[in-house]
Amino acid sequence: MEDDVDEGNRNMHELALQARALMDAAEGLDGELAQQRLMGRHQTVFLAARQTADRIGKLFEKAIARGELSERALFQPDYPAINGTRPPLYHTGFDSFTDQQLPSLQEPLLNEYGLSYAIACDRNGYVPTHNAAVSRAPTGDYDHDLKYCRSKRIFDDPTGSRCGAHEKPLLLQTYKRDTGEIMHDLSVPIYINGKHWGGFRVGYPPEKNTATSVAHKEQPALPTASSNYRLTRA
Repeated sequence: MEDDVDEGNRNMHELALQARALMDAAEGLDGELAQQRLMGRHQTVFLAARQTADRIGKLFEKAIARGELSERALFQPDYPAINGTRPPLYHTGFDSFTDQQLPSLQEPLLNEYGLSYAIACDRNGYVPTHNAAVSRAPTGDYDHDLKYCRSKRIFDDPTGSRCGAHEKPLLLQTYKRDTGEIMHDLSVPIYINGKHWGGFRVGYPPEKNTATSVAHKEQPALPTASSNYRLTRA
């Protein structure tokens, strides 16, 4: 039992080091250079996330040009609560549009890259359209709805709140779900007509028995309480 605990602690430290080293590699670089500094799965996932974020930005730009969406709706949203939902869900002036348009961009990534989720969020952590498997109609049962009704939620936990707010080339956060799973969350910014709207975030489990998959010559110091390893609800 003690050996299992020690092994678990070592794995958690290694994953935290991966997140810290990846962020150190990307700090101050544009997206192309950041991608060149990464290796392995992180590189593949980053490239897919960056391409999808660009496609989502262009999707919104075309919708604005056609008059289907307004910049005010996207950048100054109201969040009227949907009655009877717990955890609370919210409508905006753009979630009907994203329900129609985002699944074709988000869903294929799940199987292609082995992701647990692939979702767009605004700067406040609002996810207008989550993945289909967890976008069921609310039932009123809290435990069920917490797990399966994740579209139109505002994810303001320490991990989720950062995904749409940052403008770094990428942000990698390694955290432990309340179900016990350790997860990487990689997010990149989304821009609409040159303005920062939010982010595109993808989640994927760490590869087992792998060393740090980031090109970094020196081993970074162990992360402190302010690092990107978190225990939170996904």
